[in-house]
Amino acid sequence: SALRADVAGSARDLATALQRANGVANRDHQGLLANLTSLSAGLNGYQRTLRSGIKALTARLKGLDLEMSRARSRVGGVQRMSHQALTDEVKDEVDGLAERLRSAIAGDREALL
Repeated sequence: SALRADVAGSARDLATALQRANGVANRDHQGLLANLTSLSAGLNGYQRTLRSGIKALTARLKGLDLEMSRARSRVGGVQRMSHQALTDEVKDEVDGLAERLRSAIAGDREALL
């Protein structure tokens, strides 16, 4: 009879301990689910932020590419202008030398006649 009482008391203690453990496990499980849900929401927000940042960066890079293309065009135009200006300057110099040579030849011819 005393043994039965001890066994029944132990069984009650064990049942109470199991109920407590089950409650803790349920609370831990619910807490874990809440933490995972919060983490998932945070990751989704971070992903949206990254996508937005990537889109903004891509747009900026396209803008910079367009600016570089325009700058290359301007440099090419300046180079062509510089080439034309140099060509004009050389032509003027050659024309001046030719005129002085004609004058010198005409002067020599007059001196010979």
